Amino acid sequence: MSRAVAVIILSTGLAACVMPRPIRQVERPGDRAAIEDFTRGYAAAFVAGDVDGIVRFVTDDFVALTPGRPAVIGKSELRDALLSDLEERRVVALNFIHDEVIVTGDWAWARGRTRALWRPQPDVEPVAVRGKYLWILRRYPDNRWKLARDSASGNHPE
Repeated sequence: MSRAVAVIILSTGLAACVMPRPIRQVERPGDRAAIEDFTRGYAAAFVAGDVDGIVRFVTDDFVALTPGRPAVIGKSELRDALLSDLEERRVVALNFIHDEVIVTGDWAWARGRTRALWRPQPDVEPVAVRGKYLWILRRYPDNRWKLARDSASGNHPE
């Protein structure tokens, strides 16, 4: 076998190994509705300023990655970060708009946009803020979804 033929065969074999395969979605009936319920409840907890309510929507090993801050790891760090954040500003309205949701068994990810109104101080008009997020969610045995990983960033205020 010539060297050129061997290189072609080897290259073709390597290419086949690294070619991305399509994502196999494994959804149960009701998954999308349950994730939408999760999303509405999570946003409502922020608007209510309910720190413990927000924390109930995340996994024990939750990780949040946001610009300009260290990673928030676990429920305890999340609770502390929320107490500090919600002391500085009040969430008046919050919408998560999923542009993509992929479910693969007991895991899902969602990519989307946020629209929010924040009130930096009690006597200041709310500021409109838009952002984006990438979530990884985990289904629990009771079929509820919880947020395991959150990577979010804001756009400039409007």
